[in-house]
Amino acid sequence: RVHGDGQLFSVTFDIAMNVSREDAAQVMESLVEALPRCDFIAFDGEFSGLYTANWRNGNMLDTFSTRYSHLQDAATNFTILQYGVCLFFWDDNEAAYVAQPYNFFLSPKGFEGLVERNFTVQASSFDFLASHNFDFNASFARGLPYLSHAEEKEIKRNRALREQIQQQRGEITFSRQEDKDYVESIQQKLQEFMADQPAPNAYIILDAVNGFLRRLIYQEVPKMRDDIAVDNNDEDNHEAIVNSSFLRRLRLTFVGSKEARDKKEEEKQKEKDKERDADLQEAIGFRRVIDAISASGKPIIGHNCMTDLVYTYQRFIAPLPPSIDKFTASIHSWFPILFDTKLMISISLVLSKKIPGSALGDAFRFTNKEAVNEDGTPVPLVPKISYDSANGFNRYLDSNDFQHEAAFDAYMTGALFVRLVWMLGRDRSHIANLHTTLSVPSSDQMSAAIAANVAMDIDSNAAEDPLIPLVNRVPAYGMVPSYFDFVHPNQDPARDHVLLLSGFNPGVQTSDVNTWIHALLSIHAATTITATATAITATATSASPADTKPPAPLKLLQSVVWVNEVNVLLAFIDHVTADRAFESIQDAQRTSQVPDKFIGAAVHRFSMYVDLCSTGKLPCKPRVSSEYIMSPRIAQVVAARGTKRALTDVNDTDIPAKRLQHETTSQEASK
Repeated sequence: RVHGDGQLFSVTFDIAMNVSREDAAQVMESLVEALPRCDFIAFDGEFSGLYTANWRNGNMLDTFSTRYSHLQDAATNFTILQYGVCLFFWDDNEAAYVAQPYNFFLSPKGFEGLVERNFTVQASSFDFLASHNFDFNASFARGLPYLSHAEEKEIKRNRALREQIQQQRGEITFSRQEDKDYVESIQQKLQEFMADQPAPNAYIILDAVNGFLRRLIYQEVPKMRDDIAVDNNDEDNHEAIVNSSFLRRLRLTFVGSKEARDKKEEEKQKEKDKERDADLQEAIGFRRVIDAISASGKPIIGHNCMTDLVYTYQRFIAPLPPSIDKFTASIHSWFPILFDTKLMISISLVLSKKIPGSALGDAFRFTNKEAVNEDGTPVPLVPKISYDSANGFNRYLDSNDFQHEAAFDAYMTGALFVRLVWMLGRDRSHIANLHTTLSVPSSDQMSAAIAANVAMDIDSNAAEDPLIPLVNRVPAYGMVPSYFDFVHPNQDPARDHVLLLSGFNPGVQTSDVNTWIHALLSIHAATTITATATAITATATSASPADTKPPAPLKLLQSVVWVNEVNVLLAFIDHVTADRAFESIQDAQRTSQVPDKFIGAAVHRFSMYVDLCSTGKLPCKPRVSSEYIMSPRIAQVVAARGTKRALTDVNDTDIPAKRLQHETTSQEASK
């Protein structure tokens, strides 16, 4: 039983298990059978990393397009190590919710050489997981395989192509004497075998040979006799399989007639196709859970789940679409009812006033805080949530110390969702009928709206249902607007007031940027302030003396947002000021009136930042020798070589600036 400080829920964990490859089939079958009976499904993922470079961690001036490009980059480079799914059921007899959390370890293994995966590890993410007792062996040694729909389709296409090539390839021509001698030796063995008048299904086993000779046997034996079937049986090649040897034994079986041989070949092909299909289904693995959740049409609940959705799409559905709106339209077609508990707390005035923080653990603990009467007795809480440990599914019953285990986070997310719904004045009947009460548009309707770039009226009763503004939206952390919308087009906010300044010397501070830019804009600033003062004075003429205030100077450069050490975004008060700053910086460069710290700096429109985000190539200016910061590894390499060398294309994690173009000696490197 879960006991927090002031427990709100006592929960029945029917199944709280770590699912690995050995028990996956049975567990997934149980989950799929249970889906139609649940009210909703909460989910969560744990990943090998979140961003490939610090500048891809996002900032407040991102657009939907740039933020999506960062997520695309992460999802294609990192992988999912653990996926938590928690089903929530309503028990009428107990008037309680019952939770079934499933914790799936996933393995990024490939398939038949047709799918081979490489993935990146972010050291801080692995350190974080390790600090929360993540079992990496369970993922890599016993984790469930998976194939996306796109990968499955490609495998089937490649298999068909292989079969077509095999059917069309001609006979082997062999002229070497040793090959001829080998074929003659097989014919001699067959003659000796048949001389003993073998019974049907009697066989001989040939010595292990390579692939070329095996193909030769398949080709030549039918020419010798049409009542002999050639087989490559695993039971004859156990040792070779164990030792990963390419040499295999073949079995020659007497079947009595050509018809019997053809029938045996047909049966063998059917069995082979059946095994191949079974192998493919096993490789599809965990994706069957995602497919079943989608097919159920049940609401899915996440917490700050944009990353979870992007990784889910990339790993289990297909390569991510090129644009944010195509992605949201596709996700909506898979999961038509989506809630995010972090967004619910953040944008609902009712919830944000009641709950002090939107972090999952904090919000979960707060909503689990039990109310107390004046006499100290606990207040009965609604909804009642019962527990039953008799079934033996008690992994989480005695401790709350499982945060950041995917299934437990999924449970916290679902339990939090229940509490938020009740705080908004709704109850279980509303949750059970979300698919009708929300009147969610179809994916075709939403796709048409996105294509036409128009907003949709989700429900004319939005004012009467506090959940309407919260459905199918997830947080866009630190951005304005603050959420991704999965029903309406995601209009990129105007960024014509933002410039990208890049390539200046390392060591520049925000104060340096502010000082230089405001100096360049001093004439414009003075003009603007004078005009503002005149307007205020004119207004004050008709106002009482008490209402008169001196004009406040305008802050023309409103914010400086660092992308990395040598790239910064400048957000001005308006696009007119940004245009003036752009021209002023270029004028200063042409007249060589640039402060030393900004020599070599380049100014770009915001569209350049968008392009660089999509390509992953932000410009970085080389550091000079006296200021260059090397990692120990790079310093060791340069010192060991003791030669003049330029180091290029070094990862951001090794060297803050990407390129070192100056000459260095081993002595300088050691210093």
